[in-house]
Amino acid sequence: MTDQESDLEARQAHIRKIEAEARLEQEKATERNGVDREVEQELQTVRPKSDAPSRAGITPDGSGADSQRG
Repeated sequence: MTDQESDLEARQAHIRKIEAEARLEQEKATERNGVDREVEQELQTVRPKSDAPSRAGITPDGSGADSQRG
């Protein structure tokens, strides 16, 4: 097996692993209900012209450049 073939095999194995992990997460999402499901849906909601989480005060101080005050 050449280096190119082994690299391709490794990439395909990695893709299969990521796809399997994604399926597990999707299954977990279908099992969520109540507050967990509401929070998940809210975090995935995109609102045009809304502030980024760091500017809206959602993230704690020191979690990025926006929270650094000079």
